[in-house]
Amino acid sequence: MPGSPATFGGRFRSLAGYALATAGTQNFLGARWVPVLLATTPARYRRSMALRLLSLSPHYFQPDEHDRDAAAERNRRSRVILAHDLLGRYLLPDDDVLDVGCGPGYLAAAVAPRVHALTAVDVSRGVLACARVLNPAPNLEYLVAEDFHRSGRDVDVVYCIAVVQHLTDEVVAAALRDWHGALRPGGRLLLHVVIDDPAWRTEAQWRAERGLVG
Repeated sequence: MPGSPATFGGRFRSLAGYALATAGTQNFLGARWVPVLLATTPARYRRSMALRLLSLSPHYFQPDEHDRDAAAERNRRSRVILAHDLLGRYLLPDDDVLDVGCGPGYLAAAVAPRVHALTAVDVSRGVLACARVLNPAPNLEYLVAEDFHRSGRDVDVVYCIAVVQHLTDEVVAAALRDWHGALRPGGRLLLHVVIDDPAWRTEAQWRAERGLVG
């Protein structure tokens, strides 16, 4: 593979649409080649490549954010505040924790120093590969959700931030069963949802929408 990020240019742009087109529902950067590309990128360019991959999706960066390093720092700072001001009050130093829908891992990396161990899961192997590059920690493991549930592990806390409102009722019901099964007696489930946004609609309302937005 060429030794400079600039040489990825044309090939990377031609693959960008494919990365999103093959992602599947709510599975941003789910194309199989995304983790392979990161693994084969020279180590000194890997962080830059991970940020470039994340910038393909407005799910992780704002569409008009061209300074990827600044966007990453903004994400890091906001997640540190969230971990301290919101989640911190529910976490104990000896807790084993599950982060659901971790994305690039900025929140997981902010929570990890506060707990014994943290497992961060997502549906996208591509975004997990980016998280391992951008937000590693000694007590933090990134897994696809299926691998975590197959492992049979249990935890003290499950938290899920800004994910549930993007899922169907059927998927949420299945997820609640999985989380209940993973929680130890006395465990805590922390869910964040948006309910005061003027654009908020129920699933039934979205399904009934017949315009371009729907």
